[in-house]
Amino acid sequence: MSAESKAVLDQLRTCGATTAEHLLAVVPGEALPALGKRLRNLEAGGWVKKERNPAGIVMWGICPSARGLFEEQRPRSRRTVSPTDAFVGTPALPRQINVMHGPVYVPPPNVGTRQGAFDFMQVRSVGMPC
Repeated sequence: MSAESKAVLDQLRTCGATTAEHLLAVVPGEALPALGKRLRNLEAGGWVKKERNPAGIVMWGICPSARGLFEEQRPRSRRTVSPTDAFVGTPALPRQINVMHGPVYVPPPNVGTRQGAFDFMQVRSVGMPC
């Protein structure tokens, strides 16, 4: 979730239901159509709900099913892992290869070719001389 959407949700949670025009102050630099799209996306995700007040004005508020989804209301029960649980004994060091002080590479000796393999080089070409 973006920072702008979180700011809109924080405003709705602290101040209650309000109009999209009032929420424009929370998200500076965002136009009303873009904020409307953001609110519709939050509505599709189950975060906010749209309702009309008795005067017929569209109001946006936090969806009742989303009230328990805010981080500060969630119970924080995380198991901490101690260093003794993570490793048994001493961890292995990474492999270190010193290429500067190793044995010098010597390729295998070249095996001789069959007898007469280069005889074609002794025949003069009959084509155009270059």
